[in-house]
Amino acid sequence: MVDLKARPYYLTDEDAKWVNDMIAGMSDEEKVGQLFFQLTQSFDEEYLKSLMEKYHLGGCRYNPAPGKAIQQMARTLQKYAKVPVFIACNTENGGSGACADGCPVSCITECDDKYVINADECIFCGNCAEVCPVG
Repeated sequence: MVDLKARPYYLTDEDAKWVNDMIAGMSDEEKVGQLFFQLTQSFDEEYLKSLMEKYHLGGCRYNPAPGKAIQQMARTLQKYAKVPVFIACNTENGGSGACADGCPVSCITECDDKYVINADECIFCGNCAEVCPVG
């Protein structure tokens, strides 16, 4: 068994118990579902609900869309998930391609597994902060 309190997890006793209890209470189908990510084709609540209830997905990706729509999609997926859903973007335009109403000058890039704003290119419009689906 994996030691969830050791590196790289460093979970508390309470958090490790939650993980172990959650896994113990899952069917084989639910466990297998956690291995899969779906590129969502719609933001419709019934569609998203059916994905989670039928396939027990571990995560979903989204194509560029307005930030508010992506935020609502993430809330809907979490609402119908037994385990918290990993949400990822399908960036075709570097880090700024995730939200269609995000950076108008594409000054956000990925560097060392995180997104960085190039201050020399940024026009300080605030769009990224307003629409960011992950905070």
